[in-house]
Amino acid sequence: MATPADVEIEEPPAPRFVRSWSDAVQVALALLTLAASLYLARYAADVIRSLEREIIRLLENIPKPIESFLIGTIQVLAFYTPLVLFFVLIVVRRFRRLGLVVAAIVGAAGLMRIFVVVLDSVVSASVRVPVPRFDGRGFNIAVAFPSPAYIAAATAVVTVETPWLGRAWRRASVVVLIVLAVGRLGAGAARDVPVDLIVGYATGWFIGCLLNLAAGRPNRHPHGRAVADALGRSGITVTSVRVLPQVPGFAYAAVDDLGRSLLVRVRRGGDQAAAGAVRVYRYLRRREVGDEHPFWSPRRRADHEALVALKAHVDGVPTPTVRAVTAVGENRSSTLVAFDRVAGRSLATMEADEFTPALLGQVFDIANSLRRTRIAHRNFGLRRFLLDDAGRVWIVDFENAELAADASVLAIDLTELLCAVAVRVGPVRAVEAAAVSVGYPALIGVLPRLQPVALSAATRAEVAQDEDLLERLGEAIRRAAGVDPVPLTQLERVKPRTVLLVVMTGFAVYALLPQLANASGLAQEISQAQMWWVAAAVVASAVTYLGAATSLTGASPDRMPWVSLSAAQVACQFANFATPAQVGGMALNVRFMQKHGSEPPVAVAAVGLNAVTGLVVHLALFGAFAYWAGTQDAFAFEWPLGTILVVAAVVVVVGSITLAIPAGRNFFRNKLLPILGRAVTGIRDIAREPLKIAALVGGALVLTAAYIVALACSVAAFGLEVPIASVGVVFLASSAVAAAAPTPGGVGVVEATLSAGLIGIGINADVALSAVLVYRFATFWLPLAPGWFAFTGLQRRGAI
Repeated sequence: MATPADVEIEEPPAPRFVRSWSDAVQVALALLTLAASLYLARYAADVIRSLEREIIRLLENIPKPIESFLIGTIQVLAFYTPLVLFFVLIVVRRFRRLGLVVAAIVGAAGLMRIFVVVLDSVVSASVRVPVPRFDGRGFNIAVAFPSPAYIAAATAVVTVETPWLGRAWRRASVVVLIVLAVGRLGAGAARDVPVDLIVGYATGWFIGCLLNLAAGRPNRHPHGRAVADALGRSGITVTSVRVLPQVPGFAYAAVDDLGRSLLVRVRRGGDQAAAGAVRVYRYLRRREVGDEHPFWSPRRRADHEALVALKAHVDGVPTPTVRAVTAVGENRSSTLVAFDRVAGRSLATMEADEFTPALLGQVFDIANSLRRTRIAHRNFGLRRFLLDDAGRVWIVDFENAELAADASVLAIDLTELLCAVAVRVGPVRAVEAAAVSVGYPALIGVLPRLQPVALSAATRAEVAQDEDLLERLGEAIRRAAGVDPVPLTQLERVKPRTVLLVVMTGFAVYALLPQLANASGLAQEISQAQMWWVAAAVVASAVTYLGAATSLTGASPDRMPWVSLSAAQVACQFANFATPAQVGGMALNVRFMQKHGSEPPVAVAAVGLNAVTGLVVHLALFGAFAYWAGTQDAFAFEWPLGTILVVAAVVVVVGSITLAIPAGRNFFRNKLLPILGRAVTGIRDIAREPLKIAALVGGALVLTAAYIVALACSVAAFGLEVPIASVGVVFLASSAVAAAAPTPGGVGVVEATLSAGLIGIGINADVALSAVLVYRFATFWLPLAPGWFAFTGLQRRGAI
């Protein structure tokens, strides 16, 4: 019998620190919590004040000596605990943890101080006035302590220390944070309780999660030795264990003392956040999803996988035998499932000519066996099918499977398999093989579900490479079964576009309501606008489309019909209505140029060059107008420092998160940098043609200048004589901020930033908002109808 010391372990050196998608999910949740807390502090502070009064009434019943003793004890602990933590970390030489603690304190406290300043500037004085409270004080510190910045820092420290702490210490840390809030309620100035406490906790959690994502957590994932020990506790003595990097998930191959080859899958502790987020997204995104509980522990997930695999094996489905299910790793936070290992290759790696009729028959026989026993695999791509050396097909990986599945979920399984097979052998062969095994009634049930949303991400990506595969597959099923076309089932619970519009509408309401509430004379102001100035703003808005068409003509090395291109720019206004950051308009321009003879890379490069040129022109004009406005004393522009700091902090945080995540780095490296590279190449291509350069730069100048004139006309419509230089600075500065807005057309953000800018140069708030609404009517809302007509007209002519 092999002893643990005799087991041969083959695995690469494990990194000391790791990052996972769960860390990224926690950062996203913390950011959402922080945004919600800021919203509560800004617009629901009066409601929270009512809660505060009730808390203070309860605390008033505590006798004064006990009150002072409790508050003083909390203050002493809050004061000395950080010193003890620093001392311990230095003595035990945990300098990495010490650095993270310092970074957490500085980051959380600094960000909280910014939020306090911003909240003090935007929350009304009536909300921030202290409420009547008892006069208890601690015996240690005579000032309001612990402060919201301290609580934010303490929360961040607990968050970054959590990966090193055991369960008992983690719970104790949470209790300490709650106790700190009680101390703040007793000794703090009531004007920042509990509104700022909520923001403080959210800020600290967010900073702590961000540091954990950036620095990585200590690697506590089970290694080969731990897997061997866990199998030994289950009665399976192994002689060798080696990692399988090519197998999806975290897997090992093991050989026991009887010579059997085992596949060991490890469900790691700490991955629940990512797995839960995926399942919640899938549940919200799709109907008929059939998911089990989204927040099961690794042990529950492993138990479920083993149960379904065992049930399938007993029912005659060719799936490997389950040999063990047991806890593994440090604190036994992970769980492994050991199966007999099938020596073979995945069907996903096979070429089309290798899919013989016999092989396809085995694949769909497995599908029929699972349907008969009402087991939904729920990940039925070809990667889950293995062909062994004897020519037998096996099905593996039941992690997402479901017992006693509904017919709709079973139909989605068959849809996935049919599409995956059709990608390899074509729709006709796939349908012929499936009909023999599962029958025509089952294939007819597939017809309403032949849509991308029914497929997994891997199969959906394969199907997307053949644009009409789903249509041809549906036609093959209808012809074979002799049925008429069947309407598609509504599988999307919530469409992404609907979510986008709801979120963007909420954001717009969030940005505009405070202004509308403070602009009581808004309707009266708008009714007094001079119509000929409004008409001038509309004309200036029309000029912007001519400038955009001219600039795009200069960006393209191919000849473009200027009139049709101008109509396309009007159509872009309609296309941009449902997409943020003008994504729809850019896609429409690329499509237009392709239809008029440009190669796809050339069209994309031209649109990218046009965007980069517009940015350069925008920055150049901003510098020129800022200098021009600085020479005039009629109006002085006051920069909203708090808003700038918040925007800068958001940009830095979002940029840091993006670059910290591999997907973000890949997007920056594979998507953004190539666009900039194509823009530079495009500049070289047109540099030899002065007329092209003149059209590119001149069109961008006309476009931006026309928008400035439209805003100036909107302001003049209310009888104000504002220097064009000041209006230009407001437009250029505000549009730079609004360009990063996630709302379609910048709805809400443009109105808010332009109004703040006009107020900053001395215009009354009512008049400023009225002028901005007139400007948005002329440049955004009014062109939507012509944009729709231009869009549909170009579609009918085949120009897009």
